[in-house]
Amino acid sequence: MAFDASNSYDPDGRVTGYAWDFNNDGRTDARGVTAIHGFPAAGSYRVRLTVTDNLGLTDSITRVVQVSGPANRPPVPSFSFSPYYPMVGQPVVLNAGSSYDPDGWITDFQWDFDSNGTIDAWGSQVTHAFYRPGSHPVTLTVRDNRGASASITHTVTVQGYGPPTPSAAGFYVNIEPGNIVHITVQGNSSWWFDHPYRIDLETDGSFLNVSQQTSGGVSPLGIVPTPAPQKTLSLSGNVRAGKVDYYIRLSDDTTKIKFKLQLDRDGDGDLDLRTDNVYLGPSMSHPRSNPFVLNFPSGTLSWAQAQMCIVLIDQPGFRFIVCFNFNP
Repeated sequence: MAFDASNSYDPDGRVTGYAWDFNNDGRTDARGVTAIHGFPAAGSYRVRLTVTDNLGLTDSITRVVQVSGPANRPPVPSFSFSPYYPMVGQPVVLNAGSSYDPDGWITDFQWDFDSNGTIDAWGSQVTHAFYRPGSHPVTLTVRDNRGASASITHTVTVQGYGPPTPSAAGFYVNIEPGNIVHITVQGNSSWWFDHPYRIDLETDGSFLNVSQQTSGGVSPLGIVPTPAPQKTLSLSGNVRAGKVDYYIRLSDDTTKIKFKLQLDRDGDGDLDLRTDNVYLGPSMSHPRSNPFVLNFPSGTLSWAQAQMCIVLIDQPGFRFIVCFNFNP
């Protein structure tokens, strides 16, 4: 910083000396009509100039100098997430620990998971699940200790649980977006005569509607009862070489669905209640009992949130089940 005392004067003589005190300690830090001085930090400093004339008389003046710090540099946002390709409903951990501020520190981390401009979460590390497949822009905004902010957006690509590809005869159960249970009844290319099947479902929510698609040799019967809405649902028919797909939509308050799936697989005319007739989710794993219950404690119907419940006792008015985490 430059200091200039050339406007100083003596009314009856001349100024012969200039003494500068830059830190108000009573000591001379520089001499001369001009001076250059740098202050160590931002703040207020009292600077005193003392002038002396040709007769040895002195006088002083003090000015307060306000020193500002360097311009604030904005923070640098950065984040990673895991897993990189999450499934629908799978928890995603988002970590902004790599964000930094070049001349201060970060005081706030704000997350927008749905690109609507509303803050959905705060913190350097958060967890979020997406319940629709596709691309989801996630925006992180960070703010530093001096109020500057900056944002960055990454796209999280969420994979859907596609319907299984039926091959062996049996029931294929899948969960799809929109609270839809998709059940495929698959026949066998060697079946030249009818093999009966029956699907019995119960829920603590409601069955809202059912649609069906058929291909090949299959003859589904009517839906009993027709959902309007209902707590129970029965579907039955006969299958040969073809298949029938049922799309069953449930209410938002659904947390449990009981399945009882029967198929005449050996062609003797009797409905068989077997676990190896049933294929669950993308992995096509078998349940451990038939009937069985799928439990969704979070209230969201997705495989990532599902628990498998073994039905040990299934009597009118009394049912005993044991549940465990399940990720097909």
